[in-house]
Amino acid sequence: MRVLLHIRGNAEAKPGGDFMLIKTFAGLLRARGHEITLASGESVQPHGHDVLLTINLDSPSEPFLALERARAVGVPACLYALHHPFAGFTDYLRHGSTGARHVAALLARYDPQRYLGLLAAARTLLAGSGLRRSWSAVSTRQLQEGLLIGCAEVLVSSQLEGECIRAEFPNVADRVRLTVVPHAFATKPVGGPCRNPRQVVCPGRIESRKNQMTLLRVAPRFPDRQFTFVGSLNPAEQAYGRKFSALIAKTPNAQYIGGLDLGGFRRLLAGAGVAASASWF
Repeated sequence: MRVLLHIRGNAEAKPGGDFMLIKTFAGLLRARGHEITLASGESVQPHGHDVLLTINLDSPSEPFLALERARAVGVPACLYALHHPFAGFTDYLRHGSTGARHVAALLARYDPQRYLGLLAAARTLLAGSGLRRSWSAVSTRQLQEGLLIGCAEVLVSSQLEGECIRAEFPNVADRVRLTVVPHAFATKPVGGPCRNPRQVVCPGRIESRKNQMTLLRVAPRFPDRQFTFVGSLNPAEQAYGRKFSALIAKTPNAQYIGGLDLGGFRRLLAGAGVAASASWF
């Protein structure tokens, strides 16, 4: 089977868990004999493939474009949702967003879908995609509902995520075809004994919504623990990155090691006693 895997256009410049996830899917599918092609952003061209898999319901502009192009050439499309509950998203906008993102949150009146629409419209306009595409990107809920009912399958990592999607999109809940596909990172256990029970691994791209600053402020209360932060710096939140770097330099029992490939990340987890996240989501 010829499978086209589609990821956001800025995935290479701003790598995150979704990018690592799609590459993991690619490896799993290739190992099973499928022919895999990766496409990003608006470069997606489903013609000549048997199925399209796009990713991320919470950034629907590019996935919806991929769906439109797939439908135009008769290629079935699937969506891996990666949906974050609106309640946590709203808390982040109110209490955790910083800089220009907080300004956008204020303009959106702390509504996640309005906020996502503002950001998507700005990105689409700056990318030179035209006013029509930029304007359509504002309609986040409409695009999300279109993805949910337009895709042949909507893949979720757990039953709970599926229930959340049905509850938060009541207009289309009875028309969504949900299938639980466990997170690809969980297909192979980390394994091995815990080599350092005092090590705390804090994974996630360094940005305000992941809320690493809270964990850094907690770290001095546990001087017998070593906090290790792993993840790339978000280039769109440089002020947050500078504050993070300044605080970690003052925290003796904390270190930052940057981003890792999946193998390195697994080995880091295998040697830790605790994995900790303070993400608003």
